[in-house]
Amino acid sequence: IPAKIFKLNQVTSSLLILDLKLHPESNFKFIPGQYIDLSRSNIKRSYSIMSFDQQNKVLRLFIKNYIHGAMSQYLFEESKVGDLLVIFGPHGTFCFEDSERSSSNLFFATGTGIAPYVSILNDLEARNIEVSISLFWGNRYADEFLELPDFKSIDLKVYRALSQETKEGFYNGYIQDLF
Repeated sequence: IPAKIFKLNQVTSSLLILDLKLHPESNFKFIPGQYIDLSRSNIKRSYSIMSFDQQNKVLRLFIKNYIHGAMSQYLFEESKVGDLLVIFGPHGTFCFEDSERSSSNLFFATGTGIAPYVSILNDLEARNIEVSISLFWGNRYADEFLELPDFKSIDLKVYRALSQETKEGFYNGYIQDLF
């Protein structure tokens, strides 16, 4: 599926929110939690879908800059609004089954691995599913955290852990130790 870069939001020097605009006639559909393969020339990398605005046909990805990464180098240093890319997918079976929810759902994410959880949380909220979730989210530094929206139907408790710095309001260490 062809997609144009619609917006580039560099959150930090190592994190980017990338919005891709699909053709208005595109029938792209995904299950929250899935990923796509993003391609440019002979480079193809997988990224989890953070959100998809069906009405405006805008796909959002949360991307980490990997040193010497071919796609990272392009996205962080060379890309510009209007560039044409190709997406393949969606792929994957990582999703939240309504039938599997319990009274104490646990989500674990590090870094940009939060992206599929954001799509799952947004879907649960849109469907007004009442659920309780404890999210353990780890990053190296405090500026790598995104602001999560307020949810009405989800009782969300977020535990943020920092592995490379100490800062008030965050746990110090790794999420598995925090858990």
